[in-house]
Amino acid sequence: MKFNLKTTGFSIDAPLRVYVDLKIVRIVAKLLKDENLVKPASLDIEIERETRHHQKGRIWRAEVNLVLPKVFLRAEAEAEDIRSAIDMVQAELSAELRKYKEKRADKNRRRQRIVMEELKVDPLARIKRRR
Repeated sequence: MKFNLKTTGFSIDAPLRVYVDLKIVRIVAKLLKDENLVKPASLDIEIERETRHHQKGRIWRAEVNLVLPKVFLRAEAEAEDIRSAIDMVQAELSAELRKYKEKRADKNRRRQRIVMEELKVDPLARIKRRR
C-alpha cells in the first residue's frame, strides 16, 4: 500500500507524523492485510489548518481518501484539535472499511450459496449399484 501525506497551512513535525502513521496508516494496513487486491491500495491523507487568523473553533481538518479496486472510500473530519480531527477521521474510515469488507464477504457467500444449490442432487435420483 502506498500513501501520501499532505499538509496545508502548517508544517508537520516528527511526533505528529508518527501519530498519523499509528492512527491511520497502520489501522488501514491491518484491515486490508487479508484482502487479495489486484492493484495496491492508495491512501491519501491531508491535514490542514483552515484559517490562519482564527484561534478558536473548528480550525483543523483531516481528510483521507482510500482507493481500492473498483471502490473509493473517503472520510473527512473537522475539530478544534489536530489530534482529535485525526481520531475522528480514523474512526469514520475504519467504519467504511469494515462496511466494504462485509459487502465483499456477503457477495462471496451469496455466490457460494448459488453454486451449492446448483450442485445439489435431487433426492429422488438414486445411483444404482451393480453387483
